[in-house]
Amino acid sequence: MISNAIAPYGLSSYAFDGNGIPGQRVEIVKDGVFSKPWATKQFADYLKTEPTGAFANLEVPSGKTPLAELLSGDGPVLYVRSFSWLTPDQGRGNFGTEVRVGYLHEKGVRKPVKGGTVSGNVFKALGSARYAKETVFRGDYIGPAAIRFEGLTVAGA
Repeated sequence: MISNAIAPYGLSSYAFDGNGIPGQRVEIVKDGVFSKPWATKQFADYLKTEPTGAFANLEVPSGKTPLAELLSGDGPVLYVRSFSWLTPDQGRGNFGTEVRVGYLHEKGVRKPVKGGTVSGNVFKALGSARYAKETVFRGDYIGPAAIRFEGLTVAGA
């Protein structure tokens, strides 16, 4: 996971943040391991560490699985384009969120979906996630076109 303040045309790119810290690309998690703390000037002063600036565009490295393979499978696959606000429990990682816009892929047919809920545990979901090798740029996101999560509960979609 990367905070990228220097991405060309990024909606959250900046030359300097509100505290005068130059924009930079900060690799926070590398190969699944925490590598560098992210800290604004205020919190860097508290922690006596180097400030990295305000969080910028989210950059996620691409995976190895083709998007078509992520959308196929034995059963139905819910491809969510937009969730409502997602706030996991900070201690346990449990979450529940509403599907705003998505598609249900089943037996080669794609049906639009609006509504329904997805719930589960963010730590377990990220631990087994598979990332598409195709990448997209969506304003303040640079990364895989899709991420497939297994073992989540879907209701009403």
